[in-house]
Amino acid sequence: MAVCGAVDIGGTKIRLGIVETGGRILAEKKLSTRMGRDGALCNLRELRDGFLELCQTAGARYEELEGIGIVCTGPVNCIDGVIENPYTLPGWEGLRICERLKEETGKDVFLEHDVNGALLGEIETHGLENQRVLMACFGTGIGVAVYDYDNRLYRAGHKYHPELGHMVIDSTVGAADTSCYCGQRGCFESLWSQTALNERAVRAGYEDFDGLYRAWVAGEAEAKEPMDVLCRYFQRGMWNLLLAFKPDVVILGGGVMENYYFLAADLLRRLAAGKEDFLEDFEILPAGQEGSSALIGASVLVFGNQ
Repeated sequence: MAVCGAVDIGGTKIRLGIVETGGRILAEKKLSTRMGRDGALCNLRELRDGFLELCQTAGARYEELEGIGIVCTGPVNCIDGVIENPYTLPGWEGLRICERLKEETGKDVFLEHDVNGALLGEIETHGLENQRVLMACFGTGIGVAVYDYDNRLYRAGHKYHPELGHMVIDSTVGAADTSCYCGQRGCFESLWSQTALNERAVRAGYEDFDGLYRAWVAGEAEAKEPMDVLCRYFQRGMWNLLLAFKPDVVILGGGVMENYYFLAADLLRRLAAGKEDFLEDFEILPAGQEGSSALIGASVLVFGNQ
């Protein structure tokens, strides 16, 4: 079996691993994400050393690595191999990471947006290559990725991942709703990210969204109105995505879905019921273990370019 290096770069941690064809992760470890340009360059050196260490753990020779795939929180320019994200990776913006990591490791390096990478990993794991797949990840932000029948990811302008989490779904939100860093009020991310859910719950008198959700499940009258609003926001955002892409499969992932997948899946089913004139039938799946799909997707970048 061929092996490669795989990297998942987030705003607080970096995961790296050795992955073989077919998506089996042989060894992995975590690093802390360093901020600033000096910190970014230090992380690249740590990646080089980390791959040397992981090859020993996995029983692979470093010389056998066929390349390195990177998935990274965006925006990223995956064609030119440049990170363009000053929001969650300050100091990394403008870093030509593929060139710099190739200089450190001597390996060809490929870059992709982290949500696209997670989607590629899910497709590899579930054998969905011949399906149109929509993946929506709800965490500190909202990321959306789409894979079409002809073995390609949907892109904006060929280089970029479309920032579909920032589509506006309620332009009437008041001043109490914090505007997003995208510059808009009422975008999907500002209303249904983990941060947004918790903020809404606190304003409704609960400690966090989990408290609001539990009160709603228990039938408490005070929880009904704020939960109804949040459920409508989720359905409105997903309706726009379903209409635009007509998926065969919808994958729901991210930290929010670790606890509320069944709520979200039920809302999706209710949304689609009786809408046959507008929507095709689609299957709903939970994303796999957080992080694993991203590393597997990073390996697809390498093996798909051989």
